[in-house]
Amino acid sequence: MSLDETRLHTLLGKMVNDMGAAAVAPLVILGDKLGLYKSLAAAGPLSTENLAQQTGTTERYVREWCANGAPRRPDRGTSNSTPRRTGSV
Repeated sequence: MSLDETRLHTLLGKMVNDMGAAAVAPLVILGDKLGLYKSLAAAGPLSTENLAQQTGTTERYVREWCANGAPRRPDRGTSNSTPRRTGSV
């Protein structure tokens, strides 16, 4: 039996995509429950210190959240969100 490498690569691509989505989903839920998206949408780009202060959370955890999936502006060291993006969460 020969192996169809094209089909194998397609399957592996789907698996990696699904695993990535499963890893990010808890961060989306966390950001929503803590009000991080809403604060970013209302205030615009914020540093992790300011975002933590506005939401009453710990800056270190907000920094980790931002580094692992938050909408961000790395060129400015800030995170941001839009009302459209916030509405989708």
